[in-house]
Amino acid sequence: MYDCPFGDIVKSGVWQGDQQLLAVRPMHCAGMTGRRLKQYLVQVLDEIHQRYPQIHQFEAEIRLEPTECPIKGCPLRGSDPTAGPELVVTVT
Repeated sequence: MYDCPFGDIVKSGVWQGDQQLLAVRPMHCAGMTGRRLKQYLVQVLDEIHQRYPQIHQFEAEIRLEPTECPIKGCPLRGSDPTAGPELVVTVT
């Protein structure tokens, strides 16, 4: 195992201009293998593609500092982790 190449978390969503149409709950990825992370990202993209068939790939990543992690209980913010590797998609 190794640290997530993207940082602390992976978070996805679909935006049209400044309006968020779909949100995927952020997930901690530190300690995940590259293979497991890739599987998760394929699952996320498949879910997005089912709802928005015109989307076939992710746009460029946006990086935040670990201290900006939006997951409640993030260990990099000084408390216990609470997130699991579940895929949760919400339409906003």
